[in-house]
Amino acid sequence: MKRCFDVTSCLFRALHGFSMADTGVVETLLQRIEKLDGGVDSLGVAASLGVDHQVIVGAVKSLQALGDVISAELRSSKHWELTEEGTEIAEQGSHEARVFNSILLEGLPQAELMVESIEDQVREKLLLVKQGNAAQLDEKEKNELKKRKLLAEV
Repeated sequence: MKRCFDVTSCLFRALHGFSMADTGVVETLLQRIEKLDGGVDSLGVAASLGVDHQVIVGAVKSLQALGDVISAELRSSKHWELTEEGTEIAEQGSHEARVFNSILLEGLPQAELMVESIEDQVREKLLLVKQGNAAQLDEKEKNELKKRKLLAEV
């Protein structure tokens, strides 16, 4: 079997047998591997292409099945994700903020509450996670959101 050392000589052989949808992903993956001698991270490639991570995993496994086209190693990582309720709160505000904002609509003047405004910190924290900036939260904040079932470590 002929070994492949660059993308252009391997591209035709690597793309043979892939569907049209997968061809673009495989081609992009091979080009990125060629550019970066240190390798690429499949999660990063999936995010930058806007595809599910499993699409990239499938492309890597298909390329590995061809022989010496690429080499890959399994790495596991954990990250924080919003739960269904956490996503709702990130989009619409916390339950507390929604109640506060609806009081005027229901007839009780906000001034009678002795509170002029609120800062929806829960929503702000969830938006940080949604934007991929969970590292800006300390562990206590993450665990607090996790206890409220608004955040999950996966």
